[in-house]
Amino acid sequence: MKKTYAVIISLIICLLFAGCSKGYHIDEYGCYVSYSEAQKEALKKKLPILAIITQEEGEQGGGSAFFLKNILSSKEFKNQAKDKFVLYRMDCSQKTFQKSVIVEDGTKAQKEENQFYSDAIGEGFELIATLAVEYTPFFAFILPQGYVVNEISYDEDKMDAQKFGAILDYYYEETKMSSHLVELIENASSDSEKFTSIESLYETTPVKFHSSLIDLARLAVTLDPENKTGKIGKYVYMIADSEASELCVQSHDYEAAVKKYLDIAESDWLSKDEKIHCYYMAAYILERFVSIDDPRLLEYLNKALSLNPDDDLKLFLENGLEYFQNTVKTVEQ
Repeated sequence: MKKTYAVIISLIICLLFAGCSKGYHIDEYGCYVSYSEAQKEALKKKLPILAIITQEEGEQGGGSAFFLKNILSSKEFKNQAKDKFVLYRMDCSQKTFQKSVIVEDGTKAQKEENQFYSDAIGEGFELIATLAVEYTPFFAFILPQGYVVNEISYDEDKMDAQKFGAILDYYYEETKMSSHLVELIENASSDSEKFTSIESLYETTPVKFHSSLIDLARLAVTLDPENKTGKIGKYVYMIADSEASELCVQSHDYEAAVKKYLDIAESDWLSKDEKIHCYYMAAYILERFVSIDDPRLLEYLNKALSLNPDDDLKLFLENGLEYFQNTVKTVEQ
């Protein structure tokens, strides 16, 4: 049994549809089908969410099918999950998408059910993007507020319910610390205490999941609007990065997305690395969505290089610069 790696296309997020559903939907493994419904239950019970991303069909190695049949279906796993965490599962299989297809001559109830799955799939892909999922089956603990705690690493060979349960127990301990920090943020008696707790949660959250803290980034900026702590730069970058992503994915306003990065690139609040990433992301958007021979692409890569990045990043930028310089020359000829 092997993890199956796959490219998750972020633009699928555009499949979001408006609508609502009646009641909670639980699949045959006891998992919520809708992420928003799982969050509501988690908030009510004050429990973390165990997010499960599977692909029952077309997955090389059959890892998802193995976990579903031998672990998630087991009484041992169900007993462990009970009153400890809320189960949510997004299955990236054709049979899931088929449920979202609205049949024009269907009954009102059928159309509502189809709409529910359309909404659930949209939420699922949005979460997949946040989790940066590259393989299935994928597991992660998420706090009810949507803050990602960790990705659950596992050795897929010789796995059984008992071993997987022990792995979950290990990662579950981290949710306790993160939950405690969220309580400190929510119940802080002063802005400085609130800011300190946000900093602590930021530092304990893996870098790849920082985007899940976007609402706390905005809160941090309001708590220290003049950057007296000297720590606001990373939050300013997070906000710009999030807003640029939304502009690219939702409204396809790529020029506005580039401007988000350029507007903060010269700020004294940002670190050197954050400024480098501003110019790199501006260049990336131009190359990916505008034009490969846009002269600004070379300008921004040169600005990133002028900030003296570390050796690995410097080589990466230099190779990109050389490639695009040759591309521009070819186009001009």
